[in-house]
Amino acid sequence: MKILIYTHRFPPSRGGMETQSLNLARGLQESGKNVMVLAPSYTSDEKELDETHDFKVIRIPFIGKKWIPLLKYILGFFYLSIVLQRFKPDIVFFIHKETHIVGGISPFLPCKYMVRAAARSDFLSYSLKEFWLIPLIFIIKRMYSRATRIICHSYTVREVLERAHIPMDNVVVICSGVENQFLSEPPKVEIISKLKDEFGIKNEEKVILTVARIVRRKGHDSVIKALPQIVKDFPKIKYLIVGEGEYKGTVETLVEKLGLRDKVIFAGEIPHQDIIHFYDLCDVFVMPNRAISGKIEGLPNSLLEAAARGKPIVAGANFGSLEVVEDGRTGYLVDPDNLDQIRRAILDLIKNKEKSLVFGRNGREKVQNQFTEERMIKEFLRVLESLNTASLKDQL
Repeated sequence: MKILIYTHRFPPSRGGMETQSLNLARGLQESGKNVMVLAPSYTSDEKELDETHDFKVIRIPFIGKKWIPLLKYILGFFYLSIVLQRFKPDIVFFIHKETHIVGGISPFLPCKYMVRAAARSDFLSYSLKEFWLIPLIFIIKRMYSRATRIICHSYTVREVLERAHIPMDNVVVICSGVENQFLSEPPKVEIISKLKDEFGIKNEEKVILTVARIVRRKGHDSVIKALPQIVKDFPKIKYLIVGEGEYKGTVETLVEKLGLRDKVIFAGEIPHQDIIHFYDLCDVFVMPNRAISGKIEGLPNSLLEAAARGKPIVAGANFGSLEVVEDGRTGYLVDPDNLDQIRRAILDLIKNKEKSLVFGRNGREKVQNQFTEERMIKEFLRVLESLNTASLKDQL
């Protein structure tokens, strides 16, 4: 079976969707499928990266940048048309809302296709200020209505689609899966020690960690606003932030305003293969996420990774976080704008080592049972097999 994965989020860009796109392509190729990936071009160095894969990657120039908004759709349409003609896939899997728009404006697609449903609550409602969303939502819904399968990476996303009156007949939930290394690789004490030296973290200090793009939706600002009261109660603490994003300047200004320069560490972007050491370094993982401008957390990849490393979690009590974090068992779910809740949750986990260890073990067990990459790939293969079976029946 020839499978084309068309995505606008792929390494070397960093993020949960990028990681899931790569893992899916790799897993399907290893299972015996003939996989090709159509993805944006970001840097001149990505050619060397692409050569390390067992599958072929076609890069779309320019669209890795945001300087010409419509260009991503024009070039995406052009390259998709060429690849469809030359590769002749049996099925196309569209990942990310921008690819859904490209597919939606295509008059027809010469093969079956699946879409990874976008985690957007603006399928349900939007204000008059967002009138420009109306045609885009119409195009995406049209794309979904013609899809052979709609893949939801969480039950939260499925619920959003159902409430938006998307037909459920072809909807399948395949939860995102954590890479095996997050469950199998033991912590590396030497690397953790070097990281602490690099960032000026003393051995007696506790570390709270956020691994996420620095955007308002992730809740970095709420953690920082709660930090002065946390420091009063527990001075030996550091807040380590891994990631970059457009909200970083605002967060840095907030740190300066609250006099927290010696308590907050911005580590910047870290290569994905090294992220595991930052989880191992921390005592508590925190991400009090919230919904912003129609964007929600369908199933936060960083929460899964932190849980896989046996870390207790403090997360926003909404959307996909509810599927990962069991309140009072693997971590705490908090109102992302309630600073007192965030403060109490973090302090409780920092001060109670035994509780943190139990929460961490429970979270790790949950990931092992429900959110592995191996399980994700098997479920995708099951869906693909069902399509093959249906095709054979049609021929008969």
